[in-house]
Amino acid sequence: MVTVRHGSTTAYREVRARCEGVPKMLEKGESFVVYSIIDFIVDNYFPVIHQIEAEADALEEEVFSHRTDKTDVERIYELRHELLLMRRAVQPLQEVCNRIMRFDVPLIDHAMNDYFRDIQDHVIQVVESIDNLRDLLASALEANMLLLSLAQNDVTKKLTGWAAILSIPLAIASVYGMNFKNMPELDTSYGYPITMAVILGLCCLLFYRFRRAGWL
Repeated sequence: MVTVRHGSTTAYREVRARCEGVPKMLEKGESFVVYSIIDFIVDNYFPVIHQIEAEADALEEEVFSHRTDKTDVERIYELRHELLLMRRAVQPLQEVCNRIMRFDVPLIDHAMNDYFRDIQDHVIQVVESIDNLRDLLASALEANMLLLSLAQNDVTKKLTGWAAILSIPLAIASVYGMNFKNMPELDTSYGYPITMAVILGLCCLLFYRFRRAGWL
C-alpha cells in the first residue's frame, strides 16, 4: 500500500496505529488499509466544516447587528471560495467509493463494501454541509446588501425631508430679495415678524408631517 502525502510525513500515524490495533480487520489486507486511509481523510473534513460553520455564524451575526465592514464582506467571499475548493476535493471521493464497491475491482475484498458505504454516507454529509454553508454565506451577503440599501434609503429620506424644510425659508427669502420698488409688504410695520412667523410655522408643519411619516 503506497500513499503520497503533501506536508507532514507523520500525518497517517493515527491510521497506522488504528490498523495495528485491530489485527482481525487487518487480516483483510490492503482492503482494510484503503478503508482506514479514506475514512481518516473524510473524518478530518468535519472539524474544518465545524470551524467554518462557527465563523459563518459569527459573520451572520455581524451582518444583522449592522457592524459589518469591508473586511467582513471580503471574508464572506473568501469563505465561499474556500468551500468551493473543498467541495471539489471532497466530491470525487463519492465516486471513488462507488468504484471500489464494484465487483469488477479485484483488489478490494467486497466484504468491506458496508464500510466503504459508510464512508460514502459521510462524504455526502460533508458535501451537503458545504452546500448549506455556501447558501448561508450567500444569504448573509444578500442580507448585507439589502440592509445597506435600506440604510441608504433612510439617509435619502432624511436628506429629502430636511431639503424640503429648508426650501421654505429659501423660497420666501428669494422672493423678498428681489429689488422691486412696488412691493407693498416691504412697507408693512410688522412685515418682518409676520414673515418669520410664517416661515417658522411652515417649517414646523413640514417637520411634524415628515416626523410622523418616519422620514425624520
